[in-house]
Amino acid sequence: HRYQQRQPPAANQIPPWVDFPFPNALAEGANNIIVGNGWLGLLRIERVFGNRFNGTLYGQPMEGEWNPGTRAIHFTRFLGPGYEQRYTGVLELDPAARSLTGRMTGSFQEIHDGATGQSSYDWRAVPRLLVDGNGWQTELRLHRIDGDGSVAGEMYGDAVNGRWEQAAQRLHLTRRSADPNYAQEWTGRRTDGLTFAGD
Repeated sequence: HRYQQRQPPAANQIPPWVDFPFPNALAEGANNIIVGNGWLGLLRIERVFGNRFNGTLYGQPMEGEWNPGTRAIHFTRFLGPGYEQRYTGVLELDPAARSLTGRMTGSFQEIHDGATGQSSYDWRAVPRLLVDGNGWQTELRLHRIDGDGSVAGEMYGDAVNGRWEQAAQRLHLTRRSADPNYAQEWTGRRTDGLTFAGD
């Protein structure tokens, strides 16, 4: 008795999600590493409903939406009364595989008491960072970046923790293995976007 007819979306409106090698950047529970105007943080997706989503960005509440046809994405970070940032961008597509890569790029502007600032800042987000350490390749997934700069995640199947130094744009990580007598110290300086180089 409660039935209502709903027309399914056109085939070209359904996103071509793939599980490997790129995680779904807009899936519930996703932690995307983001850098905006030099600030490293996490874009967390907590709830998805249709083309809308919400969560946190740099620890503050965030909500947004995306268009599956154009892959355009819009979201707002709420920093306090009368202060927010509006992000616009696009979900990148791999034309050869015809699948979303999990990467997002765009720009954002600050809004104070309804007035949009003149400046625009670039941002980039990815589900994880590719790592090449002495020829051994893996991925780094960050689960936490706190306001004091402490970070935690996983790499090579092991837990890592460390610190992000905003002023120096430097990331320190300690990888601990099952052997209590063995650990690795990683240091990388951000060179461009979400690219780091170090030892």
